[in-house]
This record gives sequence, C-alpha cells and structure tokens, in this order.
Amino acid sequence: GIPTDPKSILLLVGIHLLGAIASILDSGFLVAVERDWIVVMSQCAIDRSGQYTQEQQEQMQKQWLSDTNVSMRQIDLSCKVAAPAAAGLLIGLFDRGVSNPDHGYDLRGAALLVGVANALALIVEYICTAKIYHDIPDLAFKSERGIQEGPRIKMM
Repeated sequence: GIPTDPKSILLLVGIHLLGAIASILDSGFLVAVERDWIVVMSQCAIDRSGQYTQEQQEQMQKQWLSDTNVSMRQIDLSCKVAAPAAAGLLIGLFDRGVSNPDHGYDLRGAALLVGVANALALIVEYICTAKIYHDIPDLAFKSERGIQEGPRIKMM
C-alpha cells in the first residue's frame, strides 16, 4: 500500500511546499532573464562601429532579440517535456510492480536520482547565470540606460 507513516506524510508535504516555492522562484528567474536581461544582451550583440545607421542597428537588435527569444522558448518547452518523461522512465526502472509487498518504498532510488539531477542542474544554471552577469556589466545597471550610450561587454 501507500506509506501513511508520519515521516512519509511530512516528506510528501515538504515536497509539495518546496515545489511551490521552486515554481515561484523559477517564474521570477524567467522574468529576470528572458524579459529584462535579454534586452540588455541584445544591445550588446549589435555592431556599434559606425558601419550601420541607427535604424539598421535597431533592426539588427530586434532581429537578434526575436531569434534569441525563440531559441530560449524552444529550450524551455523542450525541458518541460523531457524532464517529466525522464522522471517517468526512472520511476519505471526503480518500481518493481504492484504485486511487490514493498511497492512504493523502493522508489527512493528514483527520487534520490531525480533530486541529485535537479541539484546538479541548479549548480550549472547558477554558474552560467553568474558568468553571463559578469561578462555583461550593463546587467548590473537599471534599465534607464539608453541604447545610444552603448553597453559595455567584458569578454573572457
């Protein structure tokens, strides 16, 4: 049967609470990166050497912004499809079936593996975000900086 001991119930409630908090934080991160940072990054991506007119620069910026938003959305949607599928496969690999008297208890390995994968993904995401933040100093400034001023970018 389904575990009904207090420890299991506490863990289930904890998983749901942490999931809700993670969802809120993910939404905030999505807004910050995909809505705010991407605009600043688009300003850094265009050529400001004087070779192009202001109108051409704005058009290139809009095109880069559009292409990048499409790519980021594709990555986001792909992860939203692939992650549950991978978790389902892991659960299937670890579960020994309904007829097993330990049904439900032997899924700890799958839960642990999914948790470790999430922790590793969070570390990679943090490192990449920090690198972008340090490579593009304009991300530290408020959005009132104008396009004409020209963003600074530090390449490593």
